[in-house]
Amino acid sequence: MNLFERQAQLSQSMFDINSSTIKSLVEHGQSQIKKYVETNQQFGNKLPEVRDLSTLISLQREYSEAIVSNIRSSVEEQTTTMKDAFSQSRKALEAAFATETA
Repeated sequence: MNLFERQAQLSQSMFDINSSTIKSLVEHGQSQIKKYVETNQQFGNKLPEVRDLSTLISLQREYSEAIVSNIRSSVEEQTTTMKDAFSQSRKALEAAFATETA
């Protein structure tokens, strides 16, 4: 494959990688928003049951732990998506700039 073909292949590969990564991140974002709304509804429904300060503090602690857990899993999933994208990009760049042996 000549230089121009490899560069065209690289451009197509990078476009595909970027499209796939953005799609994955958007889908993940939608999923996270849904999870946050469900968490807020779940704890919002428990608020009328609060009768004293200790129950309110306990509920607030549970809510905070749920939010932190959601954030942690979100960051881990986004990190995995980005690592995959960088790995695929590195392979595409290596293929585009590899020298052909005779």
